[in-house]
Amino acid sequence: MKIKLAVAGVAIMLLFGGCDNQLEVRDRAFVQGAAIEYDDGYTVRLKLFDNEGFYDGKGKTFEEAVKNAGLSHGKDVFTGHTEMVVIRKNESDAILDSLVNEDISTGCIVVFDEDPVKYVEENDTEELVDIISGRERNGTEQKKSIRRIINDR
Repeated sequence: MKIKLAVAGVAIMLLFGGCDNQLEVRDRAFVQGAAIEYDDGYTVRLKLFDNEGFYDGKGKTFEEAVKNAGLSHGKDVFTGHTEMVVIRKNESDAILDSLVNEDISTGCIVVFDEDPVKYVEENDTEELVDIISGRERNGTEQKKSIRRIINDR
């Protein structure tokens, strides 16, 4: 009898104990590419995988700028699959040091451009990542990743 009650109790807990606080995939914005600028705070323009356009945000930290970009669209922004970041060369040390402590993979490709926002707007992130990765596989170019740039300092 005790075993039947225990099994029934576990079954009830499994049926009614849901995942109320879980974040659904449809509630997230997955970042593919990011333009990051630093001038007494961070400004980001995020290009999403699903071509929803761009999310813009500002904040004292990179994390705050990303969060603010998501808030303006009612989505939680996920940067863990970011393939490429575009930054200005003269801001690279401050930005890359901050990215190491974020969800962005240190294997993420880094592109230097004087106008990161314009670069992200005008270029297809997926196509650029494929070209850069292909050149690395062929041995004609070495991909610049966050990890590689920091290790080469």
